[in-house]
Amino acid sequence: MNPVPLDLTRRNLFGNIAKLFSNSAISQGFTALALLLTARVLGATLYGQFAACLALASVLSVGFNLGLDIWLLREGARSQYRISELIGSSLGIKLGFGLIWVLGLSIIGLILQNPSFPPALLALTAVMVWLDSILMTALSAFKASLRNEYTLIIESSSDIIWFIGTLILIFLGYKMPEAYVTLRLVILFLTCIIAYYLISRLLGLHISREIVRISLRACPPYALSEFLALALMRLDVIIVAFALGNYSVGLYSPPVSIVNALFFIPLSVYMVMVPSLSHLFESDLLQAWKSSKRFTLLLFVVGGASSILLFFSADFVIALLGESFTGSGIILRILSVILLLKALSFAMAGILVAGGRQSQRVIIQAIAVILGTLLNLVVVSIYGINGVAVVFVITELILFLGYMGLVRRFQVESRVVRVT
Repeated sequence: MNPVPLDLTRRNLFGNIAKLFSNSAISQGFTALALLLTARVLGATLYGQFAACLALASVLSVGFNLGLDIWLLREGARSQYRISELIGSSLGIKLGFGLIWVLGLSIIGLILQNPSFPPALLALTAVMVWLDSILMTALSAFKASLRNEYTLIIESSSDIIWFIGTLILIFLGYKMPEAYVTLRLVILFLTCIIAYYLISRLLGLHISREIVRISLRACPPYALSEFLALALMRLDVIIVAFALGNYSVGLYSPPVSIVNALFFIPLSVYMVMVPSLSHLFESDLLQAWKSSKRFTLLLFVVGGASSILLFFSADFVIALLGESFTGSGIILRILSVILLLKALSFAMAGILVAGGRQSQRVIIQAIAVILGTLLNLVVVSIYGINGVAVVFVITELILFLGYMGLVRRFQVESRVVRVT
């Protein structure tokens, strides 16, 4: 199996962005609809249990993810001739570590004895998160090789089927979160089988002990970065679950889920940006910085437009959830500005990852998470979920400003190297 070298022409790059954007628009659109319908049927209290379990499982998933997807996205673009070994080795690590992780999280559910984290629901959610991560490895492989037509077909089809399945469960009258998690779990399992069959035919799938050792040595900064990124997105939900209970987390989590779902817009650009810039930083430094500026401008426009649109449509979106979620409207308007901040952070993070500055990025993430956690613990009992939403915005601003400072320093150092 000899993978074709990356085609980094402008036409191909924008074509891949278009494919990823189309995929993400379809995938995240149907995902958001499935979650909104699930929230409407379950109500704030039961949906709060699902959201709390998902948040906890997602944050702790770094225990088997190890940041391998971002590592694969970068290394796959730089070493296309070893793509089959990179994919197979990443999959092998996730399968081995993931089984232990699922068992460990199930035990945690039994120990917690907290109504926001029912043991059976937490165990099912853990399996769902594990399978989702395994699917993400397959999708990262297609993204790293710029074969995003397969990403489009696989991910979009899976989420459309999930949406249809959710409608069927609603029609049948299911009103327990376990049923909706099981549905998603089964669909992810079948999707993984199809995805890896295609990878074995198109790219190859081999486990290499050498690559396993290399990836385990290289992944700590990626794993830490992934944990911190998930903590920024989910830790507030966990804090609300412990401090305020099911109902409050049920009100808070849908706006957070909607904002997180809309990250697909800048993420589509980011997923093309990283492999293309990784190649350019290796071969043509001047062109890499020119392309970085173009990607940043594109993400600024995309993020700004998304924030404005969400702010003015917040009440309409929340109305779809039903009367029990009336208090969520102000939360969604507060969080709308995050779409702009996150788009700019994606631009800065893409440059840092592609330029091999991942370890520096982790420092900024750690500062943002620590400050955000401390602020949340202070405001949650005083200002409730509105205060937690404001803290979310503040932490995203800290993250962007920190990334921007690192990129600026990287640019200055690059000029010095070019001159010498």
